[in-house]
Amino acid sequence: MADNVGLVFAVDYFLEEEDIDDDDDDIVPYFFANFIRRERVPSIIIFYEEVLPDFSSLDFSKHFRLTRQTFTRLFQEIEPNLAKDIRTQGKQPILTEKRAMVGLWYLCNTTSMREISLLFGISQSTVFDCVHDFCDALCSVRDRVITWPGPQRKQEISDHFEAECKIPGIIGIIDGSHITLTNIPNGDQDYINRKGYPSLQLQVIVDHMLLITDSFVGWPGCTHDASVFRNSDIFNKLENGILNPHFFIIGDSAYPLKPYLMTPFRDNGRLTAPQRHYNRKFSTSRQNVERAIGLLKCRFRRLTSLPCLDIERACKVITACCVLHNICILLNDSVNDMLDDLPPNNNVNNYGPLYGNAPLGINFRNQIVQYLQTL
Repeated sequence: MADNVGLVFAVDYFLEEEDIDDDDDDIVPYFFANFIRRERVPSIIIFYEEVLPDFSSLDFSKHFRLTRQTFTRLFQEIEPNLAKDIRTQGKQPILTEKRAMVGLWYLCNTTSMREISLLFGISQSTVFDCVHDFCDALCSVRDRVITWPGPQRKQEISDHFEAECKIPGIIGIIDGSHITLTNIPNGDQDYINRKGYPSLQLQVIVDHMLLITDSFVGWPGCTHDASVFRNSDIFNKLENGILNPHFFIIGDSAYPLKPYLMTPFRDNGRLTAPQRHYNRKFSTSRQNVERAIGLLKCRFRRLTSLPCLDIERACKVITACCVLHNICILLNDSVNDMLDDLPPNNNVNNYGPLYGNAPLGINFRNQIVQYLQTL
């Protein structure tokens, strides 16, 4: 009724206006085309209600990158937080499960919100709300899913790595990866990395199961890995003694050598045989983090092409994917059919160290080299 009243006033305005000349004739249809609200936007209104329920287990896994069982457990975990954001005014609210599927579809594919809008039969603004509410719900359980290992867990991780590479004490591998952005946020050239494309830095520490035990995201693509590490919460915790002297993490040569962070010897052509032996053993375990990052991007393809109009929202999307990654690992959600598609970990900031090596770190690494010689 209100729209009809407004239309009457608009018609009266144009009929009574004396200043409109022949050159203004094209204004009238433009005005009415934008004034009259479309009653219905064509869309697929049965996809969620009728098509998705008929998906086979294989089809569901291919499109959502996880099994129905994993989705059910995931939904049970986040449903209370997701339900808080349901709008109670206006049209009938969308089912919470449908909102979760819209959000998951966005993370697992590179389709635009406009295409998702047509597929699920909802408006683009509703897709936007569903996606970010879904990511917010996942981020709300982050600290329960991405956790630093306790004493017993540290020993389990250490035992596994020792069996794998003969080096005792490893409880995690750290590395950085660039999350490709489709645009330069606010035109800030700091987001352009050394390969010439815009990105956000994601730093992760993973264990032998490819489980993320710490994540940190948000620094621009031009930032050195060591600087990202130095500004992360885990750096302060490690500096303040979160690890006892028997445990440490490992990283590539871009990171500074610390008592709690071992790195390989830089190959300058003059390495000794024991040093080369240490590097080989070291490399065996470091492959786990590259595999974990590759799996993260392969499962959640949005991380290969992420629109970024707001840095905080983009960081939540990335963190949400890390949470989902861990949930899948913890629920033994097999991804063997995805592994052939693993993208390379294009760590373009993996250049020389920015900060000097700590003397205690140098001594500890030499002790490990000597220990490997006794085996």
